[in-house]
Amino acid sequence: FSQTDLAGTWDYVFFGIGRNAGWERGTATFNSSGGLTAASGLDSNGSTTVPAPGSILWTISLSGVVGESGSDGNASFHGQMSSNKQLIVGTEDRGTDNTVTLRVFRKRTGTAFTSADLASKTFTFHNLRSGADNTWSYGAGSTDGSGLVTITSEVGPTGPRTPGPAATLSVNSVGIVTISDDNTWYGLMTDDKKVMFAIEGGSNDFGFGVVTTTGQTYTQSDYAGIY
Repeated sequence: FSQTDLAGTWDYVFFGIGRNAGWERGTATFNSSGGLTAASGLDSNGSTTVPAPGSILWTISLSGVVGESGSDGNASFHGQMSSNKQLIVGTEDRGTDNTVTLRVFRKRTGTAFTSADLASKTFTFHNLRSGADNTWSYGAGSTDGSGLVTITSEVGPTGPRTPGPAATLSVNSVGIVTISDDNTWYGLMTDDKKVMFAIEGGSNDFGFGVVTTTGQTYTQSDYAGIY
């Protein structure tokens, strides 16, 4: 990995737990030196304030570990870039407000996304919640040809749950995914179109989810590798 791997436009979702639980979402552009040049975003409080250009500097090690500095940077941030150089996932400590955050960045590469990427799929999901409801769930479901979601199973800490009502997923040309029954739900689809990272919620009840397309056959040897 090198500093130039950081250059480009990254869509992001952040999920915070602790005293100031909530989410952030948006887009940030970095130059070839790792300097922030532009940003736009929204958080769960309705704020659109984002760091100023030049106020955040990213650095990356040869092994892909991403750090952050600058007047608006967080020195506790520890990120890891994926081997295809299209994802950064990391954590940070917000310090005095007793809040910790999981961050996911997905790089825009020019890949075009269409409604077909959400149609007639099977998937699993894993969710965390923060704020008023600090819990977890996992389950499975499918979409039809128009992206209408059917949840076939869901499990939480107390056991099986009754799946919620159906809703329809939509994706724009750059891979931002939304859902028809919740205007806070905001997902990032990876370039291989197999995974989505999503945040949602409001009024002190927030969620973070990872949705993974299924349908493959797996063997023990598929585990082999470095993670």
